Amino acid sequence: MKKQLNVLLLFILAITVSSCSTVKSGDSAVPHSVEKYLQENGTDFVHYEISEVNSGNGYNYHKHSYNVYEDIETVWFDYRNTNPVLAFDSHIIDFGIVFNPEDSAVYTSGDSFMPPFGEGQIYILSLKFMGIYSIPVAFKVNKIDSQNKMIEFIYLKNNVSNGFQRIFLKQDYDSKGMPITHIDHVSFFKSEHGFRDKFIYPPFHQDTIDDFHENVFKLNRLSWYIP
Repeated sequence: MKKQLNVLLLFILAITVSSCSTVKSGDSAVPHSVEKYLQENGTDFVHYEISEVNSGNGYNYHKHSYNVYEDIETVWFDYRNTNPVLAFDSHIIDFGIVFNPEDSAVYTSGDSFMPPFGEGQIYILSLKFMGIYSIPVAFKVNKIDSQNKMIEFIYLKNNVSNGFQRIFLKQDYDSKGMPITHIDHVSFFKSEHGFRDKFIYPPFHQDTIDDFHENVFKLNRLSWYIP
């Protein structure tokens, strides 16, 4: 009975994501799911539409925090300048492409040069789900606020989920007066599947943002902990 229940649950999860998932090719510099997304949506990146997010009303909410043993300016520099291919690389995340409006060029993981994070960039990644499906995830770097130390990503309208994510950095200090940078990663999201938003997206999203932040920390030899 337990085995039948597990099979049924896996079937439900597969149906939930099957409308926008593909099997990863593994041979191309661009994952198969990203290639399919581009075939379906075109490459006129300048006219890609973003989610209508307003203030976040009507969206589900997720928040996770990290503390880094370093001053805020150093950590901010690291977030801005870490190679995106390496930041978006884990057992869950495969880098797809980034459209860089500054030079109107598209970059893949196979390119020798990769522009750092910048406003207006369009990213299309591939997220591995259950080790079977690869789901394309498309978003825009909508805002990089150096004064307030905030980065905002907004999902594109043709993404599986709509909404936005924001990364906030704040200066703090430990009990000995040593600098600590506090990082909040907040997400507002919704899709057409209530079951997915409540039971599937939150833990899956948690894993992906953990991978992203931990990549930034490890690549820049930062020590961190979860408060």
